[in-house]
Amino acid sequence: MLRIYQRLWQVNWAEQWQYRANLLMYLLYWLVSPMVYLAVWTTVANSQGSVSGLTANDFATYYLTLLIVDNLTADITIYLLAYKIQDGTLAGELLKPIHPILTNVLVNNVAFKALTLIVLIPVWLILVILV
Repeated sequence: MLRIYQRLWQVNWAEQWQYRANLLMYLLYWLVSPMVYLAVWTTVANSQGSVSGLTANDFATYYLTLLIVDNLTADITIYLLAYKIQDGTLAGELLKPIHPILTNVLVNNVAFKALTLIVLIPVWLILVILV
C-alpha cells in the first residue's frame, strides 16, 4: 500500500509542477489580502499608538502568522471531488481497489501544499525581515 501512495505522490508532485501559473495565482491570492490588511492596520496603529490595545507589531505578528496558517488549513479537496462527481470520473475510481478520496484527491492536496510552502516560506521570511 505504501508503494501505491509513493507512486501517487510522484505523479501528483509532477502534476503540480506542470501548473506553475496556477501556483503563482494561489500565492498572490494568499499574499495580497493579508498584506493589504497589514498595511492598513499598522498605519492606523502607528498613527494612534495602538488600536484597542493592539500595537503595530501585534498586527504584523497576526497577519504574518495568518499567511502560513491559511496556507496549511485551506483545502481544495471538496472542489476536486465536486469536479470528479460532475464529470463522472468518480464512478470509475470507486471501482478501483483503493479509496479515491484517500489516494488521488488527498495526495494531490498534500503535493499542492508542499509545493506552495516551498515557495511561500522564502517569501514569508523576507516579509518577516522587512516588517
